[in-house]
Amino acid sequence: MPRTLHFFLLLLSAAVYAQGGTLRGVVLDATSGAPVEFATISVLDPTDSTLLSGGAAGGNGEWELASSPSSYPILLRASFIGYEPTYRKLTEGEATGSPIRFHLRTAAQLLREVEVTGKALTDVHRLDRQAFDAEQFRNAQGGTATDVLRNLPAVSVGALGEISVRGSTGFLLMVDGKPVQTDPATVLDQLPANAITKVELITTPGAKYDPDGQAGIINITTTGADLRGWSVTGNLNYGLPAVRDFGSAAPQRRYAADVGVNYRDARWDVGAGLSYQREDDGGLRVGYVNTLLGNRLTELPSVGERSHDRENYSGRLSVGYTPDRHQGLRANLFAGKRTVFRTADILYRNQRRALVDPAALPDLEALYDDFLATGEVSDRGEELDRRTFFNENLRVRRGDFFIASLDYERRWDDGDRALSVSSLYESTLLGGPTDNLILDYPELSDTLQYQYNTNDNPLDGYRFNVDYRSRLGAATWESGYQFRYLRHPGDFLYLDRTDEGLVINPEFTNGILLRRDVHSLYSQLSGGTERLEYSAGLRLEYFDRSVALDRPDTTYRLDRLSLYPSANLKYALAEGWSLKAGYSRRIDRTTTFKMTPFPER
Repeated sequence: MPRTLHFFLLLLSAAVYAQGGTLRGVVLDATSGAPVEFATISVLDPTDSTLLSGGAAGGNGEWELASSPSSYPILLRASFIGYEPTYRKLTEGEATGSPIRFHLRTAAQLLREVEVTGKALTDVHRLDRQAFDAEQFRNAQGGTATDVLRNLPAVSVGALGEISVRGSTGFLLMVDGKPVQTDPATVLDQLPANAITKVELITTPGAKYDPDGQAGIINITTTGADLRGWSVTGNLNYGLPAVRDFGSAAPQRRYAADVGVNYRDARWDVGAGLSYQREDDGGLRVGYVNTLLGNRLTELPSVGERSHDRENYSGRLSVGYTPDRHQGLRANLFAGKRTVFRTADILYRNQRRALVDPAALPDLEALYDDFLATGEVSDRGEELDRRTFFNENLRVRRGDFFIASLDYERRWDDGDRALSVSSLYESTLLGGPTDNLILDYPELSDTLQYQYNTNDNPLDGYRFNVDYRSRLGAATWESGYQFRYLRHPGDFLYLDRTDEGLVINPEFTNGILLRRDVHSLYSQLSGGTERLEYSAGLRLEYFDRSVALDRPDTTYRLDRLSLYPSANLKYALAEGWSLKAGYSRRIDRTTTFKMTPFPER
């Protein structure tokens, strides 16, 4: 199906200078001051614009041409998709003198409409990651970030929503470059797919990133204002009635709505969004179990409803202020509320029989085939007892979260140095009750057994970063400090119904408190030539963790000093072909639910 792409022209500036027979420079977006990655740099003959030489900018917008032109003047051109090509005529004196800056007016003209046919996945392979344009995943519109991830290679989402990257569930989630410490599925299920512009799979993260997550990092970039002025987007989705309801007690409902508002001018960049989603699915569970002990045959077939009702609310707010081209300040808020009702109402038919001839024992697989064919249990031998009961089971899981961040960046005139300070706070409330009721059948009047359990897992986390970036010869040097603190308690309560009423089951009831703080220092060097890109870094972390249990009243502590090295290489063999190699030491940080020394029912 053909698609229409609209490109907008933005302002571009570049600083160029020559040193030691080498032309070097940096390509920046003059409006935001951000580097323009992988921009093309061309040296042209000023008489007829013949291409003399060229290269590409690296990940920081910096570029280098190894040899100076043999004659001057020359015409220098910087270009990239979505930007207006920029030209500058240079004499030999200008090229070898002080840094040259381009001051261009904003190009607000729209390019002519371009039609692209096909549905090929648009992705960019970078030194340590693979980036995907979420606009390619049209089938995820109206869904969530989880639906977007279903379309990515090396990412799989199970039937119950469990996300794995390259076969591992241990990965770090970042939203707009900010790591979150809570359960990734809680955030992904509440982030509208329509608010996503790009998804990055960072397979071998560098030293400047957290080492959490053995499978790497998923970084999701949300929408922002591209042009000056106001912009409003909205989506409304409604699901048709289910083709098959599986006999569910209530019909499945599916609808969603989201709206986003953005405003941008020379100094302010403000965005806000709200979303709501209701997504139910019906299900039917059919089971069969048989056992043979001596001459005693037991069969337990079951059938019933197993459905999920999901409801999400979320909101986001982003405010950016750029007083001048040297500095910028940004605040972000993201909050959501999610509730999942899982219903499992199952009818069980339990039959136990004594086989008359123990020497002629039946084949258990054949008994299962007979049940599938007839829907009935075996009539061999003498019936010892038969019991039919109905099990009502309702599990409620809540996932409420709040994330707030504040960032400041200072850039210097030469474009080679930048200092950033950032802070983040996140709060999450996970948990919910489970009711398990067993009734006689078919009267459903006598309660044979009743159990109730609940768990609350609130999480509070803080993060503070100071990062510095500078040129070091032809390379870029990055270094910084990070502090992280997490408090994650867990209260697990199990109740059984007895003649005295509901009583606590001590085998399953307990409490746990996890505290963790991490101090980190890192340093990383990156750069490249026309064919080769590289990065290498080292991260030093001091880790201090305490785990306190209610029963027995015990506290366990672990403190450790660890090194996390990383290295990445990428070499361009030919047009469209490159070799990549990377190494990154990673670690998984466990949650309270995984660390509980008592089982879950």
